[in-house]
Amino acid sequence: MGIYEDMWKQIVMQKKCDYSLESLGETLQIIEGEEVWREDFEVTSSEGHVLQCSLYKPLDFKPFPGTPISNVIVQPPNLSSTTNPTILNVLTPNLSTPQPLSSPPPQPAMDLVVYFHARGGARIEGLFLVKTLLPRCLVLLFDFAGSGHSGGDFITLGLRESIDAHMVLSHLKSRYPIRKIGIWGRSMGAVTAILYAEQHPEMPLAALILDSPFSSYKDMIFDIIRSKYSVPKCFIKAGAGIVNSTIKQRTGADLTRLKPIKSIKNVHAPIFMMVGISDIIARPDRVKDLYNAAASEFKEFHLFPGEHASSRGQKVNVTALYFLLRQLTPDPVDAFIKRNVLEQ
Repeated sequence: MGIYEDMWKQIVMQKKCDYSLESLGETLQIIEGEEVWREDFEVTSSEGHVLQCSLYKPLDFKPFPGTPISNVIVQPPNLSSTTNPTILNVLTPNLSTPQPLSSPPPQPAMDLVVYFHARGGARIEGLFLVKTLLPRCLVLLFDFAGSGHSGGDFITLGLRESIDAHMVLSHLKSRYPIRKIGIWGRSMGAVTAILYAEQHPEMPLAALILDSPFSSYKDMIFDIIRSKYSVPKCFIKAGAGIVNSTIKQRTGADLTRLKPIKSIKNVHAPIFMMVGISDIIARPDRVKDLYNAAASEFKEFHLFPGEHASSRGQKVNVTALYFLLRQLTPDPVDAFIKRNVLEQ
């Protein structure tokens, strides 16, 4: 039974993805001829952990008038990316431009795409969206509690992550005029997106890109154990009980409540779902069941070569981006995809 006693750590105590702030890109960079600013900020999670977040936005896209940006980690444009950032309380991240005394006219709202990373991952997973979508859309990347540079020791495969995602997105919507929101989630992040969409139908969700979500926690554990060990079904059930009990005791989270296949019946936003043909964590047949259960009238299902942790090929990513942009923008997207994806 030792394999079961140790398994709880593999599920909720993944080694944090280590990366440098420099790997998030320059604080100020030029994309499509426009200046793009990386605004690093912090939000406190539902469990009291500090979540590390990065918003990529056009430099001239400013917060609501009079809205202070507290706990924003700012690197002025004239400093190198290796300089230690300073935490400031400012009215706008554009430190070089004096602020007018009178209130400026309201600026048009922008669309936002947020990336929910996988178990054991971090916000750097979503960097491919930055140069693809900016300056047309805002891009938000952040580390869930227990991941990357954020505080906390445990992950909960979407249970608490969906709560923290709402805190981060609500924080951002209170500061900036946001029009529509697109979510791209992978693995744990895809499950988080499903739970979030069910819990917050009031949010202006334009589309969900769901990369390899599991259909239920119990089925996922069963599939993983059966793929690695020749264990009778009754032993798997008993061992899973030990794992679940230990996780609940250590984290206070009951992961057996995770049933995305039930939650997705209440999700009406457009859905693009994809999974690797050889995935044993999110089995393609179970993901297809998840797809069929979705309430969304506009949805697509795609298989791609590979396993759960395989790199995603350009074909499926471009198809997903095309789906996402069709929901976000009234402008033609064919030229946009060709310029920002295929030619990179």
